[in-house]
Amino acid sequence: MVAVSLYLFSRMGGEFIPTLEEGDLAAQMTLAPGSSLNESVESSTKAEKILLDNFPEVIEVVSKIGTAEVPTDPMSIEDADIMIILKKKSEWTSAKTREELVDKMKEKLAVLPGLSFEFQQPIQLRFNELMTGVKADVAVKIYGEDLDILFDQATEAAGYIKDVEGAGDVKVEQIVGLPQLVIHYKRDEIARYGLNINDVNRIIKMAYAGESAGVIFEGERRFDLVVRLCEECRNEFKSIQNLRINPPSGEMILLSQVADISIEQGPMQISRDDTRRRITIGINVRNRDVESFVNEVNEVLTEKMMLPPGYYITYGGQFENLQEARKTSSVAVPIALVAILILLYFAFHSIKQALMIFTAIPLAAVGGILALYLRGMPFSISAGVGFIALFGVAVLNGIVLISYYNQLKSEGVSDLIERVKRGTRVRLRPVIMTASVAALGFFPMALSTAPGAEVQKPLATVVIGGLVTSTFLTLVILPVIYVVFNRKRKMKKNTLVTMITILLVSGSSLLHAQSEPLSLEKAISMAIENNLSLENAGLKVDAATKLKKTAFELPPAEFDYENGQINSDLIDYSWSVKQPFYFPTRYTTGSRYQEAFLNMNENEYNVVKAQLIRDVKLKYIEWLQLAEIQELLARKDSLYRRLKQTSQFLFETGSIDRLTLMMAETESGRVTNSLIEVEAEHARIEQELMKLINAEGEFVAEETLMKLPLPLVEPDTVTQVNTRISYLESMARFKEQAYKKQRSHYFPDLYVGYFNQSIDHTTGFEGFQLGATLPIWFWSNAGEVKAGKLEATMVRNMIDQELDFFKRDLENNLEVLSGYARSIEYFETDALKQSDLIVANTIASYESGNIAFAGYVQNMALAFNIRFEYLETLRKYNESVIQTEFLLSK
Repeated sequence: MVAVSLYLFSRMGGEFIPTLEEGDLAAQMTLAPGSSLNESVESSTKAEKILLDNFPEVIEVVSKIGTAEVPTDPMSIEDADIMIILKKKSEWTSAKTREELVDKMKEKLAVLPGLSFEFQQPIQLRFNELMTGVKADVAVKIYGEDLDILFDQATEAAGYIKDVEGAGDVKVEQIVGLPQLVIHYKRDEIARYGLNINDVNRIIKMAYAGESAGVIFEGERRFDLVVRLCEECRNEFKSIQNLRINPPSGEMILLSQVADISIEQGPMQISRDDTRRRITIGINVRNRDVESFVNEVNEVLTEKMMLPPGYYITYGGQFENLQEARKTSSVAVPIALVAILILLYFAFHSIKQALMIFTAIPLAAVGGILALYLRGMPFSISAGVGFIALFGVAVLNGIVLISYYNQLKSEGVSDLIERVKRGTRVRLRPVIMTASVAALGFFPMALSTAPGAEVQKPLATVVIGGLVTSTFLTLVILPVIYVVFNRKRKMKKNTLVTMITILLVSGSSLLHAQSEPLSLEKAISMAIENNLSLENAGLKVDAATKLKKTAFELPPAEFDYENGQINSDLIDYSWSVKQPFYFPTRYTTGSRYQEAFLNMNENEYNVVKAQLIRDVKLKYIEWLQLAEIQELLARKDSLYRRLKQTSQFLFETGSIDRLTLMMAETESGRVTNSLIEVEAEHARIEQELMKLINAEGEFVAEETLMKLPLPLVEPDTVTQVNTRISYLESMARFKEQAYKKQRSHYFPDLYVGYFNQSIDHTTGFEGFQLGATLPIWFWSNAGEVKAGKLEATMVRNMIDQELDFFKRDLENNLEVLSGYARSIEYFETDALKQSDLIVANTIASYESGNIAFAGYVQNMALAFNIRFEYLETLRKYNESVIQTEFLLSK
C-alpha cells in the first residue's frame, strides 16, 4: 500500500475494515498544484476503481486526502495516500513479484491525466518520511535561491535519473505552479484620487475576510456583524475588478482603475534545510542497492548538468541513513573489537592468548565478505550489523580450543605437539557445534523471500559465511599460532619449518579428529581383508592348489645318439629314445597326497582366521572397556575437581583445616593421574587393534561395551566344527598319505623306448624296448615309510588330547559364563543404581557439611568401585563368550 500516513483497521460493527500488513502496498497520488478537494476526491475514486476492477489480488483500497485535523502530517489537498490491501502472495494471478505488480498498476493508472503515483511499503514510507523528511528511498536535493530555477534544474535532473538502472518512481517536489490572485497598486492613480494604500487594502480585506459593520445583542451576549462578498463573487475574477472605492471626492471608482489585477503562477511551497531553500527529487530504487545507484546518479548529474553559481546537489533518504550508519559503525566497531579483546584478557589473564583467540575475527571477516560476493550482495547496514554479531560468535571457537589446551597443560601434558593434537581432536565436535548452532539458526533468514528479506539476508549471509571460514581456519591456523607462541626461543632459527610442521600436524589432527566409526563387525571384516598372516595362509592354499597338478608328472625322457666306429671299421651311428613311467599306484597315492596337503592348508587357513577373529574380538572388547573406564574416570576427575573447589571454599570460610584441603588436592591429583594412565593404555590397545586389522588413521568406537549373546551349543556336533580339531585331522590324513606315497616307491618303474642304428650309412636296424627298474635297495626307503607312520600316530594322539582339552574348556567356559551372567544381572538391577545414589547423596552431604572429607572419599571410592567392578565383570564375561565361540568356530 501507498501511504503518507499509516492506518490500522479491524472488524467493527459487522463492517469489513481492512488491516494493513507488511505485504500490502502504499501509493501516493499527486494532482496538479491548486487542484480542488472535489477534484482530489474524484481522482482518488477513479484510481481506486481501476485497481479494484483490474487486479483480483486487491482486497480493498482506502484513500486519505490532505492533512488530518492534528497537523502532525502536513500535506496539501492535491496529495492523497492510497492504501492497497492485498491477498496472500500465493493467491496472486496478475503478477508473481511485488515489482511486477507495481509496474502493471502504474501502467493501468497511466490513463488518468495529470496524476503521478509513487509506490512503496506503508511502514517503509512512514519511516522514510519521519527519519529523512522524504517518503522515497533516495532524495536528490538541489539547493539555491530562486524557486523557478530550482524547479527547472530538478525537472532536468529527473529526466536524467529516469534513465539510470534501478530508478523506479522518480518524482519532483512541487514547489511552483500554485495559482495566485496578484494585485499591483497604481500609486500615481491612488494619489490622484486622494486615496492611500490603507483605504484600498481595507476594501479588499472587507471583500474577502469581511469587515465589522455593527454589533448584534442576544441577552448579555453580543456578536459582530461582518459584511463581505458572497462566495460566488469571491471566486469570480470580474467581481474583484469591479469592487467600488469611495474616494474623498465622492465619485465612486472601480478597483481596476487604481490597481492591475491578475492571476499568476506562484510558489506552492517553500522547503528549507537549515534556512536554505531546496527542492527534492524522490526516487524509489528497485532491484539495486542504494549506494551504487546514488554513485551512478551522481556521475550522471555531474557529467550532464551545469548548475548556476551558488546552486549545489546533496543526497538524502536511505543513502543519508547509510552514511550516518557508517559514521556510527566507524566508532561502534572499534569499540566492540576493543571490548572483545579486553574480555578475552580478563578470561585468560594473558594478552598473548587473548591475541591468539582474536585472530578468529579477521578469519571470520574473510568468510563474511566472500559470502556476500558469492551471493552478489552489496555491503549494507544489516551486513555491518552481521559483522559485529559475527565477531562475537567467532571468538567462541578460539575460547573453546585455547581453554582446553590450557587444561591439558595443567593436567600434565607437557609435550606441545601432543597437546595440540589431542586438544584439536577432542574439541573438534564442540567447536563445530558452537559454530553450526549459530549458523543453522540464521539459515531461514538467509533463504527468506518474504517482505523484509532484503534486511535479513545480508545479515544472515555474513554470519554464516564468516562462521564457516573462521571455524575451519581456527582448527588449522590457531593451533599453529599457539605452537609458535609457546615455542622456546632456541627454536627461532627453525620458525618456518616449525610452522609448516605444526600446520601439517594440526591439519592431520583435524582429519584424524573426524574419526571413522568402527564397529565389531567392521573390525572383523577389515582384519579378514587386510591381515598379512591370514593373507599368507591363503597363499599357502593357492600354492597347494597349484601343486595338485604335479601328482601326474612323468620322469624326464632319455635321448641317446652315437657316431663313429662302433661295431666295425666303418663309420656307424645310432640313436635311441626312452620314456620312463612310474608304477600306476604311485600316481594314485600322489594324487591323494596332494589332495590331503591342500585340505590341511585349507584347515590351517581356517584356524588362522578363527584365531584372528578371536583376537580382534578380545582386543575390541578391551578397547571398549578402557573407553568406558576413561569416561568413568573423567567423571570422577570432574567430581574431585569440584571437591577441590568446595574444599577451598570451606577452608576459606574456616569449616575445614589445611590438612583436609591438602588431602582433597592430593586425591584430585591421584584421580587425574589415573585418568592419564588409562588414556595411555587405551591408546596402546587401540594401536594393537589397528595392527590386527592392518589399518591406519584413527577410529572411534561405534558402540559401547555391550553384553555379547551366549553362543548356541549343540552337543552332538561340537567336535565336528572346531577348527583346531579339523586341522589336526587333516594333518593326520596328510601324514598317512605321505608314508603311503613313500611306500609306493617299492613298486618297479616302467619304461618304453625306440632305437635306430646304421652301418656305414647304408644298412642298419631298428627296434622297440620295454622294461622295468626294480628297487633292490629299498631299506632306506623303508625307514622313511616307518617314520611317516609314527608321525601319523603322533598326530592322532594329539587329536585325542585336543578333544579332551576341548571338552574340558567348553564345560569350564559355560560354567564361568553362567556365573558372570548372574553377577552382571546383579549389577544392572541393583548395584549400578545404588552407585548413582551414593554419588549424588555424597556430593550433597559434603557440600552441606553433613559428612567429613574421609566420608566423602570413602563413599566415592565405593560408588566408583562398583562401576569399575561391573566393567571388569562385563569384560570377563565377553571374553568367555568369545573363547566359547572360538571353540565352537562361530
